[in-house]
Amino acid sequence: MREAAAQAGVPVTCIGRIEAERGVRVMAPGGQQLPLRFAGFEHFA
Repeated sequence: MREAAAQAGVPVTCIGRIEAERGVRVMAPGGQQLPLRFAGFEHFA
C-alpha cells in the first residue's frame, strides 16, 4: 500500500492495525484503552 501510494504521489496515514483478537478497541496515544461511545453507524440515517 505504501509503495503504491508513493508511486502515485498520494500521502497516506496509518490509523490503526488488524490483530488476531476479536472486537474493536480504541486506544489513546498513551496506550490506554478508551471506552467506545457508539456500537455502530447508520450510513443512511
